Amino acid sequence: MGPGTTAVRSWAEAILRQLGDPAGRTLEVTGGAPDEPAAPEPAPAAFTSRLRLRPEESRTDDGGPAGDGGAHGTGAGAGENAGPGTGEHGASPVAVTLAFRDGSAVEVLLGEGLSEAEAVAHLAGQLQEAVLEAAGGAPVPPCPVRGHGHPPVAEVVDGTASWVCPRGGGTRPVLPAPGSRPGTRAGVGTGT
Repeated sequence: MGPGTTAVRSWAEAILRQLGDPAGRTLEVTGGAPDEPAAPEPAPAAFTSRLRLRPEESRTDDGGPAGDGGAHGTGAGAGENAGPGTGEHGASPVAVTLAFRDGSAVEVLLGEGLSEAEAVAHLAGQLQEAVLEAAGGAPVPPCPVRGHGHPPVAEVVDGTASWVCPRGGGTRPVLPAPGSRPGTRAGVGTGT
């Protein structure tokens, strides 16, 4: 059995703290896929983004079916490290909805078949993208390599959901190790 809504909410809250905990946001975590998407409240700049990963619906960048059942592209859903159907834990889907004050929202559906690391990396990548949009592109969280002005990408590295420098060299876990204090820089990778 995979993680439930309580664990996923904890992950989302920890990720949002790293992303600067955007003001005016609301977070909803529910079990199972919603039947109908909720409409955002009307606002001049309102948008809703939905990404649902299911093994039978995997697509490549050109929109065609993926041959290996994995997600393709960049960021948390990229390549062999993150994708539906490659995990070792079966679980009911959990939907995470992050809504902003302007009425925009993003929903992330953590489908069956994702390992915990894949689910955390996917969630981190999608929440990061939504916060980057809402914050006007501010690079959050900071890159694991000090002095780099770009945000990291969320990927699975050696079985752990990690923030990874897109230029290579630095990683740090997305979620703090059990027993570590939030806000410490333990586990920050080194790089160039």
